[in-house]
Amino acid sequence: MSSNDREGELLKSIKVKHGVLKRIRKELLAYRKEEVNMREKVQKMKDENKDPHDIRQQENVLGETLMMIPDSARRLKDAYLDMEGALPLAEQLAGPIPEVCGGDVSALTPLQQEVWHIHVSMNDARETLPELEQSCGAAAGGDDDI
Repeated sequence: MSSNDREGELLKSIKVKHGVLKRIRKELLAYRKEEVNMREKVQKMKDENKDPHDIRQQENVLGETLMMIPDSARRLKDAYLDMEGALPLAEQLAGPIPEVCGGDVSALTPLQQEVWHIHVSMNDARETLPELEQSCGAAAGGDDDI
């Protein structure tokens, strides 16, 4: 397999992993937002003395949302770790990535662009799920210079 084929296959693979990481992060953020909105809605219904049956129905919806948050958090952690495992080879093949100003990555190769975007997404994932920083240790902290 030539180096171009290898780079192409790697680029395809990390793009898929990167897409999964971004999608699951977005999903977790949506569930957290829904939790806040549902709690406010239930409280408002209670304050307005709405029908207890309607309140229970909304509490059940809230309960379903609350059940999804830990699952989404676990899947985000798994996607993060999967991406973290694939990243060293991608970085090695991409070579040194020059400093990027203002997010303009147009001067980079496609693989370098993807690696740069992955670092951004991994930082976003750590902000969304702070326990990634603790559970992933020092390996999670090295992306800040990109």
